[in-house]
Amino acid sequence: MNWKKVCRVVLAVLCVLLTALLAAAAVRTCREGLARKAENPLEPVFTPEGVAGTLAALEPLFWVTAAVLAVGLWMTRKDPEDPPGRDTEMARDRIAARVARPSDAMRRERKAQRWLHWGGWGAFAACIAPLAVWLAQGEHFPPEDLEGMFRALMGWLLPCAGAGIACLAVSFALRDRSMAKETQAAREQLRAEQAGDGPTVPVPDSRTGRITAVRAVLAAAAIALILLGVFNGSTLDVLYKAINICTECVGLG
Repeated sequence: MNWKKVCRVVLAVLCVLLTALLAAAAVRTCREGLARKAENPLEPVFTPEGVAGTLAALEPLFWVTAAVLAVGLWMTRKDPEDPPGRDTEMARDRIAARVARPSDAMRRERKAQRWLHWGGWGAFAACIAPLAVWLAQGEHFPPEDLEGMFRALMGWLLPCAGAGIACLAVSFALRDRSMAKETQAAREQLRAEQAGDGPTVPVPDSRTGRITAVRAVLAAAAIALILLGVFNGSTLDVLYKAINICTECVGLG
């Protein structure tokens, strides 16, 4: 039995369960606070006692998750005798780089992978676009109704982000399957070329392209979030707060 894989699955289940319970506890605490505030407008929605009681109920699950995480880190420690980790894309690139002339099956799978890559990210962008439009409108962030603003934000964020992540997950899974098929086709093509004394090329070992793509995605996401903050008026709110803090600190307010 592959205990490393079992540990990863258990840890994933615990993380999902912990996230769901925390979200449910946050909603329950907010509802109880709103009920108290309806009876007494001066009563705060969130109190230290209520938050502490909510977290205390989930404390055993926190410790179990931390213990499983520690076990997983110990099991995946670096061992010189362990073989290198299995990576579908790296295995595909190593075999495909040795093929002098890609076969029709290899070209077909590579084309499918490009469609899946851009299709997955396009679907993710389509799911996030309504959220971005909603965030860009400043009237959705009234300072006098923070609880309502939070509920509305969660109502847009959870379904849009969930649908986008689901699209990416499906796209990545289908791409991995296509890469495995291309790897098999590359092995068959390589055997055919070696049997016919065909030319081969050396194996490259570089992930520069993947690292550059990840950096570009993170930079684009950062720029998009900054622009959304500018469009919905958050920069003015930060400026006003900074002015108030500075004037109050020196006694001018």
